[in-house]
Amino acid sequence: MKPIIGITCPASSKRYYLPKNYVQAVRESGGIPFIIPSPPAIASPAKELVRRAGVRRAGMIDEDDIEKILSRIDGLMLTGGGNMYPKFYGQTPKTDLKKLDEERDIMELSFIKLAIKRDIPILGICRGLQILNIAGGGSLNQTTPQHWDTRNLLVHEIEIKKGTMLFNIIKREMIEVNSTHHQSVRKLAPEFKISAQSPDGVIEGIESKEHKFILGVQFHPERLFKRYPVFKELFAYFIKSCS
Repeated sequence: MKPIIGITCPASSKRYYLPKNYVQAVRESGGIPFIIPSPPAIASPAKELVRRAGVRRAGMIDEDDIEKILSRIDGLMLTGGGNMYPKFYGQTPKTDLKKLDEERDIMELSFIKLAIKRDIPILGICRGLQILNIAGGGSLNQTTPQHWDTRNLLVHEIEIKKGTMLFNIIKREMIEVNSTHHQSVRKLAPEFKISAQSPDGVIEGIESKEHKFILGVQFHPERLFKRYPVFKELFAYFIKSCS
């Protein structure tokens, strides 16, 4: 039976949006995509009014809902998107930090915590790697110069460390990747180890020291797997781990 893969889906105040590449990567690797929508984003002034009123706003997801969803999926994919809210790693936002979504952060942190308890395989992509690190007690660099390129080309190399799960999947020490991220890992969470780094020291891959499959990559393999089959190996291994 094909495994069901929960895929987190960002939201604006008016619509949900998820690049098709994530769904295609799961489907073409033998999984069944199951989209998990984030709570709709809410403008900051309205958000403050909701907090003061002390009400649970419509669209928020609670722990019981998350448990029900986790009972029906075999794997969890944490997708890319906006920046992580710095308060979740003990910092205040820089003035130029944009695309924050506190509701999404809260939901995904809860999913991670409960999925780990169930030993559900997790694949984090770009922001997904970052929130895995935050969930484990790590922190981020709020901005990472020279790592934002919108062309989805292979723009820099990363070194994959031997003896890691990522190396076992990719089977190469050096590989070129794309790069579309503003933030990056600063302090690594204790339960993770580094599996890949770029030449300038940015952490490009992390994985759990304890669990069978909890892995994050800072690049976007879902945008590359059709042109470069080596990246499909990552999705194939993930889907197999969920079976």
